[in-house]
Amino acid sequence: MASLVIDGSIDHNHLIQLVENGAVKEARVVGCEGGWEVVVRVKAGKFYILSVQRKSEPRVFKKIDTLIDYLRKLGIEAFGVETAGYKKGGNTRPDRSVALKEAHEAASHDRWFRQEVAKGLKAADSSNAVWVSHEDVEAMRAARRIELLARAGAKA
Repeated sequence: MASLVIDGSIDHNHLIQLVENGAVKEARVVGCEGGWEVVVRVKAGKFYILSVQRKSEPRVFKKIDTLIDYLRKLGIEAFGVETAGYKKGGNTRPDRSVALKEAHEAASHDRWFRQEVAKGLKAADSSNAVWVSHEDVEAMRAARRIELLARAGAKA
């Protein structure tokens, strides 16, 4: 991308507005370390690089297929491709790996929890369910505590 002078960065929402207003005159897919970046030229002749939302760092697409789908959904069907700077790998996101693992664990726990609640509700709705009053539970707990204290005193 050495031949281009980048005048600034734009995020996804800004790019949508530019496309909808017909302000994008040219789009380029530019190879970089770890994938592909998007550069657009607007009516004023300035070049802007697509950035990560709420940040100014360039958005890098690891797979060109994903990038092509992205551009098509925006309505950009013709673009140039510059492969000179492309280097496979690099730009890894270990933080995303951790976040995805945590999300999967949370979803798994949520499924388990919902199954347990469903089992409990089914058991409570059963005609065989035995209901024990709070007072009876407290009496059983007190009796069990006395029994355990007596056993502990006998061993000492």
